[in-house]
Amino acid sequence: MASIEKADVAAKTRGDASSSDTSSSRAHHGTGENHHSPPHNDLDQAYWYMQQSDNAVEASPLELSRLRRKIDWWILPIMFLCYTMQFIDKVSLNYAAVMGLNQELRLKANGFSNAATWFFIAFLIAEVPNAIILQKVPVAQWLGANVILWGIATACTAAQHNYPSLLAARIFPGIFEAAIAPCLILISS
Repeated sequence: MASIEKADVAAKTRGDASSSDTSSSRAHHGTGENHHSPPHNDLDQAYWYMQQSDNAVEASPLELSRLRRKIDWWILPIMFLCYTMQFIDKVSLNYAAVMGLNQELRLKANGFSNAATWFFIAFLIAEVPNAIILQKVPVAQWLGANVILWGIATACTAAQHNYPSLLAARIFPGIFEAAIAPCLILISS
């Protein structure tokens, strides 16, 4: 770093314009002395802190193993539980169809298939707003809200009594479930 600065100083005293361009580009890319301030809408303040900090702290192997153990014993079981509950929700609708859901709700032709399809359509449509929201909202809070709302919407499946209520009971869980996998991926990465 010192040799780069000495070369820049020497080039500036000679009046060499090309070297001043390289020094400004180095400063622009974060390798020079001039550090950027974070954009106003950037949520990742830790990145900018580490870019500006001259004394980065290295974690010891003991601290890293403690962190890994904490993740393994606290976060992974919660992730496993979320994925398991989502799987049970999808499978339970199929079991309900075998147990007489179609006759009880008086579904015609492709009513059951359409309800199952609308779950995934709602899931796909909700992925885009979730990606935008995850840029602006803390991941843990968004995950917590969506898991709770997904649970409420799934519990409301028991109250369905006709085709429109079946559609609603499948569309809302699809909307709320769309946020769970991206949130868990962000948390675990």
